[in-house]
Amino acid sequence: MYFHLQRSVPFASIAAVLLSLSALCAQDPADELELIPGESSALSWPGLDAPLTVRLPTSWTPDRKWPVIFYYHGTGGRTTISLPVAYTGGDHFVIVGMTYTIKGSVAPEQSEQFYSDTVRIFEEVRTHLAKVVAVAPERAYIGGFSKGGWTAAHFADKHPLKIAGALILGAGVNPFREGEELPRFREDTPVYVGVGQLELNYAVSLQSADHYGKRGARVTLDVYDGLGHQPA
Repeated sequence: MYFHLQRSVPFASIAAVLLSLSALCAQDPADELELIPGESSALSWPGLDAPLTVRLPTSWTPDRKWPVIFYYHGTGGRTTISLPVAYTGGDHFVIVGMTYTIKGSVAPEQSEQFYSDTVRIFEEVRTHLAKVVAVAPERAYIGGFSKGGWTAAHFADKHPLKIAGALILGAGVNPFREGEELPRFREDTPVYVGVGQLELNYAVSLQSADHYGKRGARVTLDVYDGLGHQPA
């Protein structure tokens, strides 16, 4: 089990975790470039009532395949990429601002269908981007805050082999479920859990970090001193 706890350095530590994943390997070029390096574009998608946001890194070239961060916004929010752009300096990753099939809170009876749709759309978008902007499908990272953090936690919990890593902010997942057989992570898969010291989800975030570590993830847990339910 790998587990690392640090406090009060959220921006630097998130950036370090993300940038440590950005070693790029030359691959075959994409068929066609539809976006401009360093700029964002809207991408409409079936089943979603708001477009996704896609941003290429400033140093994007079509002669290699790039890692990609799929970032999910919080409840009541809208598609955003501001945090991952800030953490990465706008380079090294293709960044996709994602949204949901259900706005606002998800009722318990809706959760199974909601997460099924979320995973399906993620896979569809990832496949599409691999064709048009040289994204490496096996190097797809999931991140989000609040509702987006719970979404990223779901991927880490139920579908760890579909992602290359997770960035879970202001959220978590209850690890104390009886009788569930959950897959282990690939060796050295990075999972970052960031939570405010005064956050209502503080306890479950800490439990989640331990839960992922026991399943083989390389977990970094950040506790943001003095903060509540807000991204650092």
